Amino acid sequence: MAAMACLVAHGLAGAGIDLRGTPGNGPAVVHAAGAEAAAMRVAKALGTAVGGKVETITAEKIMAPGTWRLAAPWLRRPLVLLGSITDNEAMFALHSRYLAGTNAAYPGEGRYVLRTLSSPFRRGIDMVAIGASDPVGLAAGVARFEGLIAKSDGRLASLIEGGDAKGPVRLKGRGGTDFARLADSHYWSGNPKTAEKAKKLLQKEMADRPRGLWGFHAAGHYNWERLYRPLRKLQVAGELSPEESRQVDLRLMENVLGNTDWALVACLRSKLGDLPRKASRHQLSALAGGFLIFDYLEHVGTVPEDKRAAIHEGYEILLGHIESYVAAGVFCSPITGAEGAETLNIMADMYLYHGDRRIVTDGTLRRMGDLYLSAKDNLGCHSCDDSYIGCRPGSHFARSAGGATWLWAGHFHQDSGYRWLLDNVQTFLTHFQVSRPPETAQLLAAVPPVEPKRYLGVSVQPLDRVWYHGCTTYPPAENAVPVKIPYERTFTRAAFRDGFTPADAYLMFQGVDRGSIHPNYAYQANAITRYTELGSLLLFSNSLKQTGWAQNVVSVSRGALDPQSTASELEAAINTPFVAALRSTHEQHGGMRWTRSVIRRRHGYTVILDQLTAHEADTYGMTCRWRSYHQGSMRQTNQFEAVDGQRAVRFRIVSATPVTWRVETEKRDGAARPTMVRQSRREKLAAGESVTFQNLLYASDPEHPRPLAAEQLGENVVLVRGRVDDGAELAAIGTGPMALPGCSLDAGLW
Repeated sequence: MAAMACLVAHGLAGAGIDLRGTPGNGPAVVHAAGAEAAAMRVAKALGTAVGGKVETITAEKIMAPGTWRLAAPWLRRPLVLLGSITDNEAMFALHSRYLAGTNAAYPGEGRYVLRTLSSPFRRGIDMVAIGASDPVGLAAGVARFEGLIAKSDGRLASLIEGGDAKGPVRLKGRGGTDFARLADSHYWSGNPKTAEKAKKLLQKEMADRPRGLWGFHAAGHYNWERLYRPLRKLQVAGELSPEESRQVDLRLMENVLGNTDWALVACLRSKLGDLPRKASRHQLSALAGGFLIFDYLEHVGTVPEDKRAAIHEGYEILLGHIESYVAAGVFCSPITGAEGAETLNIMADMYLYHGDRRIVTDGTLRRMGDLYLSAKDNLGCHSCDDSYIGCRPGSHFARSAGGATWLWAGHFHQDSGYRWLLDNVQTFLTHFQVSRPPETAQLLAAVPPVEPKRYLGVSVQPLDRVWYHGCTTYPPAENAVPVKIPYERTFTRAAFRDGFTPADAYLMFQGVDRGSIHPNYAYQANAITRYTELGSLLLFSNSLKQTGWAQNVVSVSRGALDPQSTASELEAAINTPFVAALRSTHEQHGGMRWTRSVIRRRHGYTVILDQLTAHEADTYGMTCRWRSYHQGSMRQTNQFEAVDGQRAVRFRIVSATPVTWRVETEKRDGAARPTMVRQSRREKLAAGESVTFQNLLYASDPEHPRPLAAEQLGENVVLVRGRVDDGAELAAIGTGPMALPGCSLDAGLW
């Protein structure tokens, strides 16, 4: 009794755990390589307590192949885990469910975190985690465990404790007043007061609500992960009595079997393989949150016999959906605007919980992280490519979720570039207020941050395979037609980036005609979604209008109903020390073929060449549109200028070809009031004839004066002259054949 009272004083007043095991499934100590001596000490102490020999084994030997899940035989045995999530894969299996988090930096030099876990993976199979960042901390944790287990028969009171060689120390908690924050704070601090407050809120919820728990209504899916992960922590910490656990399990069972939430119903009724094609953050959050509950009830919870078949069926359906995501290498949802960025974190945590290593080996995590970065401008804001959430007032300067993709890609690949991004680019690691273990922030502490040069110049992001299938099998309709492009010549988007500081230029280019993919998007293949430079937002696309007329595109009309291609074809992407360039063709565009070439002279200017070729003889109206964030006007017959007065930045668009200009500051059509710059031409063309828009875009301020001019040398050639940051500039830029006195060449882009 004295030993138990001591434990309660230092730990929790929960039901406790049992490490004795059963015949054939005895306890074992799982350790990292190099921690054999510590493991032997734990095994000896535990063996003395339970009256038998305790096995020691390295973590990699108990993992299911190709996963960070425990192999089935080891899920039936009580385990003591030693080390951290960075050196013990079994410990990482706990972390994948937010149940452990010690790593190379937390709890820090010479310290440990000792934690009992009640049924973390399987009903009635308990564990102890002795987490530490270094051998000294591990030795202190082992010594503490030896002292506790020596006074028991293999059963311990529930405990969450930090300490060092001198003894236990108080762990910090986050605090809070709602259930989720209180339960999380308790789990990471071991403070019994926060556990008591969380339990009172849980009891009140059950008293006030006759059936179910949080989320039992028509649209609760956004709350499930936020509430059920902390609830699971409260259970694993041993804070619920057997009767309380039974009552909670019955309520959770009602939640999943009787829930009318439309998103969960959609997941349970969808055919296998359908969700990656159609799931927004609604269905994704229902899938991820719903699976947490089904998985718990399938493997841990107390479920009446007559309900087991229904629980098993729901579990298998949701598991099948998640595995279809993994098998297809899905790295984005059908939505990639501000809403889509949030789905990246949902998917990252869903993949983490599921535990299949294919998301690492096939590059899915890298593609998720790189896709997310491509939409982050150098002001730290999200480049909107939707006509929905990213178009609310002020959202043109909005941050976005998605940082979890950098975190996990950085961890699994030990990538210094992702570590640098986490340190230097503003992001959110979570979604829907789902609380992460506090140790997560230190996960990459052992990975040195190095600026990722691979993203400088132009970085082209591949098209998700599910999207590719949709773009190539799209039923021909009035609005869009499918494309016949090899997969390797398609792309989601491309990002031009001179560097990562606000002064460095950033430009985002669309490769997919999003309006044909999802109704929340405008038709904007070949669009320039965003352009920032010298700390100023210059071009943007945060518009509620779903027409391309509100985008940075060339729109075409000949008075006929001409559909658009679902995607553009990547013809060239070039990176050199001074120039980055991309050439992309949209085959069906208002009855014409539209080829857009973007040539970026680093720390200088951007040239945009738009070539439109008639498919049939007709008269075509063509308008090259620019959506300027700052108000401006015509300064010369061929030059538009907008001014950012706060930063003394001047943004200019110079046309090298004769066009009819129209400049108009419009009413707010989304996030802000754009100044629309329209350059128009109307031409009667034979089939195969072309028209070209040639534009020079550049920004200047007192420190970067950049006096520049552009003139046409031919239908497909523009000459830029003046000065850029590194000196005088004289450059001929063009596409196709060039014939000048003393010089000739023929190339797609030069």
